[in-house]
Amino acid sequence: MILLDDVRACALQRRNALDEKMRIQYSRGICERVQPLLQGTVALYYAAGSEVDLRYLNTSGLRLCLPVCSKTEMRFYHIDETTEYRRSSYGIWEPVHALPAEAWELDIVLVPLVAFDEACNRMGHGCGYYDRYLPACRAKTIGIAFECQKDTLQLHAHDVPLDMIVSEQQIYSRK
Repeated sequence: MILLDDVRACALQRRNALDEKMRIQYSRGICERVQPLLQGTVALYYAAGSEVDLRYLNTSGLRLCLPVCSKTEMRFYHIDETTEYRRSSYGIWEPVHALPAEAWELDIVLVPLVAFDEACNRMGHGCGYYDRYLPACRAKTIGIAFECQKDTLQLHAHDVPLDMIVSEQQIYSRK
């Protein structure tokens, strides 16, 4: 039996193996693929480490939100060009003094991930923030990943599948 930690470690190793030039090229391609899907209020993330970089998205005309994680929960906060940021204990940039966004306000949630499968299941870093947040959310959920992160996943009852996953090679949709 393949252990979750082994799948996570292998997927992270493949993602980390992408050199910076490829990561930039693939991130741009992913942003081009996801751009037409964006509308209304979009929850996104600041890339940490070797995650897909969303700075190549054209966000004009969109209302944007970023997550803030406490020890037990994740909340999204509205951001704009005046928002100030600080690094969290996880090393992720989070908005400071921003207004909270309610889950029902979100139209699209762009979800970072460590691994995924073709059925739009995802594996995160293991803290469960998105798995706890997404059930209360009516938004379309779009996983963002490099194709090299695709793997075979074993699901647990608390795992929340996504509506779609966008990689540099294709868009996967949940059947």
